[in-house]
Amino acid sequence: MQSTSNLRVIRLFSVGGLVFFIFVLVLEQIFHYVCLILVHPFSNLMLISPFLYAVYGSLAAGLFEETGRLLAFKTLLKKENDKSTPLIVGLGHGLTEAILITIIPLIVRFGIQGFLDTKGTIIVLFERLCAISIHIALSVFVFIRAKKYNRYFYLLAVLLHAVVDFPVALAQRDVLPLIIVEVYIFIAACVMSLLARLFYNKYLSKSEIEIQQTTYDEN
Repeated sequence: MQSTSNLRVIRLFSVGGLVFFIFVLVLEQIFHYVCLILVHPFSNLMLISPFLYAVYGSLAAGLFEETGRLLAFKTLLKKENDKSTPLIVGLGHGLTEAILITIIPLIVRFGIQGFLDTKGTIIVLFERLCAISIHIALSVFVFIRAKKYNRYFYLLAVLLHAVVDFPVALAQRDVLPLIIVEVYIFIAACVMSLLARLFYNKYLSKSEIEIQQTTYDEN
């Protein structure tokens, strides 16, 4: 019984990581290449306007990642109705992002000892912990959408994701100092975690989700 439970956790965690890999590192990067790298009026506009670049980048991140989560819950995890599901999937998504986007690049650049001795390591890891908590919260919103058929929770997840990423995109264009962005992400993580807990207790209060039957077209 315990081995079955462990296998389930590994599966859910892996699906979260797979969503990040496919929808962020593959599909979103292809989309960015078309919109930003290829030369055309839109890409030129993104180059000269940090604000529009931030709007584009934050919305793209929200759409790709939350759509990936929704598709995973509706297909690969269609039969997963336990309320722990979004927590594990969000953890898998967030940890995979932290390892592939932050930890491995820093270790490659500075080496393991250099990474541990780098003054900014604690700040970076703290920021990643905030990001992981945000991914868990967003997974709760999308899971509610997938199981309760409430469309607004998917839209809420996309919007909140974009709101979190907007100042990050501005910082990439040197419009905002990094310290302000770090404080902002911490506050966002706290607010979104509180919202997720509120909705979690309201909609996912039972161990097994009672899926509401609806009569309207989900599409």
